[in-house]
Amino acid sequence: MENFEKKVENYINQYKMLDGVSHVVVGVSGGADSVCLLTLLYQLSEKYNIHIYALHVNHMIRGAEADADENYVAKLCDKMNIGLKVVRKDVCAIAKKEKLTVEEAGRNVRYHAFSEFCQELSETAACKKAVIAVAHNENDAAETVILNMLRGSGADGIKGIPPMRGNIIRPLLCVKRQEIEAYLAKNDMYYCMDSTNNDTEYTRNKIRHDILPAMEKINDRAIEHITKLAARIGEYTEYTDSQVELFIKQHVSCFSDESDTGRWIVSMDVLRAENPLIEGLVIKELIAKVCGGSKDIGSSHVDEVRKLYNTKSGAMIMLPHGAVVRHQYGKLEFAMQKASEETTAVGENELNDKVVWQQQIDMDKDGVYMLDNGRGQLSIRIYDRPEILDLSKKEYTKLLDYDKIRNNILLRNYSENDYMTIGADGSKKKMNRLFGSCKIPVSQRKNVILVADGSEIVWAIGIRIGERYKIAEDTKRIMEMEYRKL
Repeated sequence: MENFEKKVENYINQYKMLDGVSHVVVGVSGGADSVCLLTLLYQLSEKYNIHIYALHVNHMIRGAEADADENYVAKLCDKMNIGLKVVRKDVCAIAKKEKLTVEEAGRNVRYHAFSEFCQELSETAACKKAVIAVAHNENDAAETVILNMLRGSGADGIKGIPPMRGNIIRPLLCVKRQEIEAYLAKNDMYYCMDSTNNDTEYTRNKIRHDILPAMEKINDRAIEHITKLAARIGEYTEYTDSQVELFIKQHVSCFSDESDTGRWIVSMDVLRAENPLIEGLVIKELIAKVCGGSKDIGSSHVDEVRKLYNTKSGAMIMLPHGAVVRHQYGKLEFAMQKASEETTAVGENELNDKVVWQQQIDMDKDGVYMLDNGRGQLSIRIYDRPEILDLSKKEYTKLLDYDKIRNNILLRNYSENDYMTIGADGSKKKMNRLFGSCKIPVSQRKNVILVADGSEIVWAIGIRIGERYKIAEDTKRIMEMEYRKL
């Protein structure tokens, strides 16, 4: 057991976790890991000249069982003469309100409570530096790597749990869960058992009880190898992060605007000339800068931005959290969406998180427009009605009555308020119903290119044009549209 204690102490020293620290807030749930951490830091407190405090968060999920854990932690801290702060939060209610999983909501609550308590201690005269100690172990690190792999995470997720981040330290990341439990058993130390840890409805518990044990049957050092891989990936991401930071510093301009995040502008030629890995990471970082963080930002969004390379100036795509990327004369501009550009995302619940695009037509002159970020092009001609007019039906060439168009035309995806006039009597049909009658799957509706006059659809390319815009006897000016797929 002395080897176990020395192993943890060496790990603390390796990462200088307690250098200059005067106060440590230990997250104590009452489980094996946190009881072990509290005990070890208490034993080291005199050596490192640190003051130990405990924080317990009651998530109010397990009723009497949770209350029993709280009472146990209180007695343990009283026995060690350690100051304890208890926070009670209805995590299920918070998860429902904020549309998070219970696990996500619980984590947010815990770290918010840690930060508040740490801040309180930092404001005392005796405090030089306060840190938060949490009890993640080697198994937790391996579980996180696997969980992030299954979610499709990039290198940031595969690097797992860092030993330190900001003022958070993790002294037990060097030991396995089995070592912790053996240490507590050897020292006759009691700890609480959380019944939810056995509930395989939680994804992490499936990994803990099913996947990792199966991997250890193949190689009993699986957990060790996974965590070593994560550490190497961490070194890799540290290097790529520095390259992204350097690129942004040298090649990206930032301008303040009415938003808090500003406008970030970069030359497409310079970006495309960069190594593809760094290019993609720069795009992701610029999206994160205007979105206020990287949550919900993935490789699909990076791919959508890359499509702007093959569009005309003026094309743009919309991204999560109100961000937008515009092609502006050979440059990409990352910014928050302006009120004048706002459109309903896609309309159907199944499509609400999909990337959308739109492009405005110049109503005063002929032009050729790239559509849907390079998927096709639309040629437009405006001319007076000739004496002889070919009105034969062509699927991808349409003649419209120019003077019946009320607003500036937008080329864009579907929005839930869209409709089309389908009858000579002026009868209308919502586009989602029209898509349904044409047997277009919901998942494919965002791919239909629409020529829109406000919320009224002039032409759903490949489907039909609206009756209101058709050529009539009194038509004076023609708008001819020809679509060509690229």
